[in-house]
Amino acid sequence: MPKRTAQGTLVLGTWNIRNFDNNRFGNGPHLEETFFYIVEVIFRFDAIAFYEICRDLRPLERLMSSLRNEYDFILTDVTEGASGNEKRLGFS
Repeated sequence: MPKRTAQGTLVLGTWNIRNFDNNRFGNGPHLEETFFYIVEVIFRFDAIAFYEICRDLRPLERLMSSLRNEYDFILTDVTEGASGNEKRLGFS
């Protein structure tokens, strides 16, 4: 993976964050330290797309606050219906 630089690179990433902090599979919410690992990965990219962000945005807001305002984000609407699983995409 190329090193992030202010001028020479644009490092893009995508991440299926799998039911982000939804207890759908009974594994419970992410541990506190998990957020720090996710932040470390995000800091390696200039822009990143997330898949499977759930309806409840509090976990995402918590994650974004850990990024020290270095990133902002936009989200799609929640996909409704059984096939959509009430998830959305996020771009940071």
